Amino acid sequence: MKRNHLLYGALALALFAVAAVFLTFFERYTEERDSGWSTEAYRNPYLAAERFLDHTGLPVRREEDIASIRSLREDDTLLLGSSSFIYNDNRLQEFMHWVERGGHAIVIARQTDGDGGDALLEALDVTVTEGELDDFLKFALPVYSRPGGGDTCEFNRTLAELLKIEDDLCQPKVGAEYLSTLTAGTGDEFQVFFDPALLLQHPDIIERGLAPGGPVFWATIDNQSEGVPLIQFSRGAGQITLLADDTLWQSQRIGQFGHAWLLYQLAGAGEFVLLARPRFDSLGQLAARYAAEFFLAGTLALLLWLLYRASRFGLAIPEAETARRSLREHIAACGYYYWHDDRCRQLLGDYRSRVLRRLGAGKASAPMRRSLCQRLAAASGMDQSTIAACLWGAPEPDNEEAFTQQIRCLQRIEATL
Repeated sequence: MKRNHLLYGALALALFAVAAVFLTFFERYTEERDSGWSTEAYRNPYLAAERFLDHTGLPVRREEDIASIRSLREDDTLLLGSSSFIYNDNRLQEFMHWVERGGHAIVIARQTDGDGGDALLEALDVTVTEGELDDFLKFALPVYSRPGGGDTCEFNRTLAELLKIEDDLCQPKVGAEYLSTLTAGTGDEFQVFFDPALLLQHPDIIERGLAPGGPVFWATIDNQSEGVPLIQFSRGAGQITLLADDTLWQSQRIGQFGHAWLLYQLAGAGEFVLLARPRFDSLGQLAARYAAEFFLAGTLALLLWLLYRASRFGLAIPEAETARRSLREHIAACGYYYWHDDRCRQLLGDYRSRVLRRLGAGKASAPMRRSLCQRLAAASGMDQSTIAACLWGAPEPDNEEAFTQQIRCLQRIEATL
């Protein structure tokens, strides 16, 4: 028993010694690996800008409705992801009124096509044009502006340390002629790499002069003569900053050169509001919102239609049947009309004149008439006296029967011709 106690004691001392040695020589360390962008970073391209501004002490919030301009204060800063978000004159008036009260607006100019204009750019007399790119930038710009993770940068930095390379391989390798040098409020200079694919134009910049209402500042790129990358306007107590580079402050580029410092310089003292992707109501939301007005208008239209259709009292009188006469009745009615008009004198005279013209006896003498009656009597089988009375008789028949007989006689004579 005593021997077992000694063994247990020795085992406890050995475990204590091993633990003491482990704690003496054990060193804790943390290893961090950049696994690339998170889902939130891919969904929000301005996530790095938001965290940077929040780190500097500026309150940041995102908005999805352009109508939020009404709630902005005088010293707030608004970053518009596209100038096309101000899509009509009412929104433009609200925007300009807020700027004149002291607001700071940073707007990405949209390149307009031929089928529509841009209300804000037209109000500022600014147009967007294409810049001049060399072969290197045509290849490099899509790479520098592409969203991605941090593995490549970390690998390049580690490789640079091993090869004793002092340059940061994550910075774009562009010539100084593509960089814009700006001066901060403290007097320090910093460089910004604006994407020269799109540039801004204004008449005052072309003429190199400052006019009332024109730009008060613009950045330049040495090898770009077609336009400038950034223009700043002063309106009332506020300012509007226009730029054509839509990826300058997105997460993949805000860490390059002095891009983050430029954003901080443009921000005001108030809240920073980011409106990058406005949300427009869906068809279902619009239908739900205006359902009451829709059904009210439909009900009023239905009531007005019922009042229009029920404008009489009592039962509707059935429509009288339309009487239709036969062809015989129609001919009899026409004959009755002609007879009571002039006793068919005009009708008989016209028919008689036509037959006489065909006979060539319009002004025939008495011997010629007798000769013609003989020939017609032989051809038609009628008496010569009947033929003479029919052709040269009284112009007006005595009665309906006489008219009918004369018409029949003229038809028989005409048939022999």
